[in-house]
Amino acid sequence: MTPQEIETQLKTLLAQEQARQNNWRKLRMAATFCAIVFVLGGFGFLVFSIANPGNGRQTLQTAMFFIMLSLPMSLLGAALR
Repeated sequence: MTPQEIETQLKTLLAQEQARQNNWRKLRMAATFCAIVFVLGGFGFLVFSIANPGNGRQTLQTAMFFIMLSLPMSLLGAALR
């Protein structure tokens, strides 16, 4: 192998690694965004549950579901850093 071929292969490997890092970054941002949306939705249902105590049990369960659903997404976003 000539030094030029080795240099070409190294450039190819670096480009592939950069593309892989960009893909992980996009996945991390998507997981973090979903976690934020789920927790905001959960807090919205929680406020709605407090404001309307008549059907509070169902909305309270929905709020807890959304808040608990945000936990794995936030952990995934943290793990991909």
